[in-house]
Amino acid sequence: MLLHTSCNSNKNLIAQNGIDLSLPEKFKPAGKLDGDQLIEAMLTQRFMFNKMLIKNGFDPQKQYPRVISILDIATAGTISFNGFDYIIRQNKIVGVKGIKLSLFALTTLNGKMMKLDQIQQYCSEQANLAYQVKKRNLETIKALDRQYFAALRSMRKITSSIATLARKPNPSVSIEIVIAKMKLPDGKFEFKRNYVADAE
Repeated sequence: MLLHTSCNSNKNLIAQNGIDLSLPEKFKPAGKLDGDQLIEAMLTQRFMFNKMLIKNGFDPQKQYPRVISILDIATAGTISFNGFDYIIRQNKIVGVKGIKLSLFALTTLNGKMMKLDQIQQYCSEQANLAYQVKKRNLETIKALDRQYFAALRSMRKITSSIATLARKPNPSVSIEIVIAKMKLPDGKFEFKRNYVADAE
């Protein structure tokens, strides 16, 4: 079930980056959160979880990767991506320092980032639950993992594109167009905030 990812497979990456993925979803950092490191750590956490499953087999006592809402963690603060600070209020991006965005560009950005954040949470949670049922469906788990990785990579792609376009003339229009063209991962996601399901 090993999935290829572009993340560093160093087992100590999460600790080295100083990001504690065991923190509750509602944790609100006092300072600025490094979004690039957080996404990298989240990718690494699930990658290493999958790798250990292949090496050691399934262990029902094993701690599953933490389900984290990126926008929720930074809900009342600042999260940086590619050197730009995104101002978050009530789970929404209300501005990007140094870039003048139109209301429509900001709405488009929010729509994609919020949906991708929900998708990665949903897939992470459902993959964890799928391991706990008596008859595990590995194909379902693989599909959920693929969607999880795709959602996080898409978030990185959006923020990377914004950093590149910010240095060009009339960045708001360019950002709006590029983000609108970006496709979300395929699949039906019935995400509900604070959703908790019981394993069968």
